[in-house]
Amino acid sequence: MSCRSAILLGVVCFTCSAACFAAPAPRYEVVDLGTLDGWPAGACDINAGGQVAGYYYSSRQERAFLYDGGVMRDIGDLSGIRLTAEARAISDAGHVVGDMRPYEGHRYPFLYHNGTLTDLTDSFGDDRPEGVAHDVNNAGHVVGYLDFPNETAHAFVYHDGTWTDLGTPGHSSEAFAVNEAGQIVGSADLPTGSHAFLYDAGTMIDLGTLPDYTYASRAYDINDLGQVAGYSYAGQQQGHAFLYDHGTMTDLGTFGEYQTVVARSINNHGQIVGTGFKIDYPTSRHAFLWDSGTIIDLNMLIDTSDGMTFKNAWGINDAGWIVGIGGVGQAEHAIMLRPVPEPSAALSLTLFGLILLACRVRWRPIR
Repeated sequence: MSCRSAILLGVVCFTCSAACFAAPAPRYEVVDLGTLDGWPAGACDINAGGQVAGYYYSSRQERAFLYDGGVMRDIGDLSGIRLTAEARAISDAGHVVGDMRPYEGHRYPFLYHNGTLTDLTDSFGDDRPEGVAHDVNNAGHVVGYLDFPNETAHAFVYHDGTWTDLGTPGHSSEAFAVNEAGQIVGSADLPTGSHAFLYDAGTMIDLGTLPDYTYASRAYDINDLGQVAGYSYAGQQQGHAFLYDHGTMTDLGTFGEYQTVVARSINNHGQIVGTGFKIDYPTSRHAFLWDSGTIIDLNMLIDTSDGMTFKNAWGINDAGWIVGIGGVGQAEHAIMLRPVPEPSAALSLTLFGLILLACRVRWRPIR
C-alpha cells in the first residue's frame, strides 16, 4: 500500500473515530459505591472532584455518608446524639448539606464541612423550626425550607449564620437548588397550584408549567448558565421533565414505557438526568439522560448482564459522571456511572498514528 493510500485509510479511520467521540450518548462503566452496613444506600449528588453525598441504612436507620477517594464514610453525629440523617447535596468546595432527625418526627437542616457537622437551626433555641437543606454552592450558601410552629414552610437561604426568608406568593415555598451566581430555584404555592420559581436578585419569578401539564411544576436544579431542570405534571402520576432556558420551557419527552419523567439534575453542559416511571406501575423506574435534544434510558448504555438496573439518577457533574440508585431486584446500592471512550475510536486513532509514523520513516531523505 502506498503512503498516499495509507494516509487516505488513516483519514477514514480518524473520521470514524471522530464520529464515535461525537456520539450524543456515550457508554458508561458502573461503579458500585457499596454500603457501610449491608443495608440499601443511595447516592444523591456528586461534585467536580468525584466526591459523592448520599444515605445508607444502618440497622434500618437512615444515615448520611460522604464518598471520597473510593471510601464511603459516615459523617457522624452531634454531641453524642445518634442521628437519622440524609446527605442531599455536595459543593465542589466539599460542603455537604441535608437533614437530620435527632428526635423522632422532627427534621433539621445540617451543614457538614471539613469534618465538622453543624445543626443550622440550633441557634433558634426551643422554638426552632423544622426544615431541610437541599443544596449548597461553593461559597457556602445553603438553600431549602424552614417550617416554624403554627406557620407555613418558607424557602430560605443561609450563609455564615444569616437566614434570608425568600417568601412566597401564596401558602408556602421550598428551595431545591442554588448556583454559583446565587440564583435559586424551587416551588411555591399559588392560588392556581404549586409552580416552579426562579429567585434572582431579590425577586421570585414564576416559571409556569408545560402546556399539557398545567396542574403544578417544580424546579429541582439550576446550572451556572441559569438553565433550570424540573418537572411539570397534570395529575397524581402524569408529568414530564422540562428544561427552562431564559424564558423558554422545553418538554424533554419520554422514553420507552416510562411515560412519567422527572428531571433532577443539570450540569453546565446542559445534560440532564432523572427518573422515568411507568404510569400504571409507578414502582418500576429507570434512570435517563437527556443530551442535546435526545432522551435515552441509561440502562441502554451500561452492562446489565448481571441483572443490575439503574433506577434513579439524582446527580451529574460537568465531567458527565452520574450518581443515583441501582440494584438487582430489591437490593439497592449507591452507584456511579463514568463515561468511557468507545474502544473502536481509540483503536482507529492508534492506527492512524502508526500509519503517519511509518510514512515519516519511508519519506526520510538519505544523507
